[in-house]
Amino acid sequence: MLARNIYYVLQWKYFKEINMKTALEKFQELQKKSQSIIQGAVQINTKIETARENYEKLATIVQEKYGTADIDELEKILEDWEKENEEKLEKYENEISSLEQELNEKSKQIKEIQQAAQNI
Repeated sequence: MLARNIYYVLQWKYFKEINMKTALEKFQELQKKSQSIIQGAVQINTKIETARENYEKLATIVQEKYGTADIDELEKILEDWEKENEEKLEKYENEISSLEQELNEKSKQIKEIQQAAQNI
């Protein structure tokens, strides 16, 4: 009976030791995961802070250059510029057309004068 009790005690200690190793391994694994998560969070926070700083710098530059940093107002400014560019382009095309027409008329007049001069 004593031998059996000793056997059970040794067996209990053995299983307890195995469970302790398993628990310790699980704890270490969880600790590594936790550290990895913390490092990831720090990296994300750093990227967010960098993005925020870049945004603030750009907002300041845009505010100084265009008088506003509001996205809606900037879109309106861009639309106005595009409209203005289209109008200028149309005006330029009309001027070129007018100059071409005038050039053609002058060329025609020169030819008429040259023909009249040959007929004299």
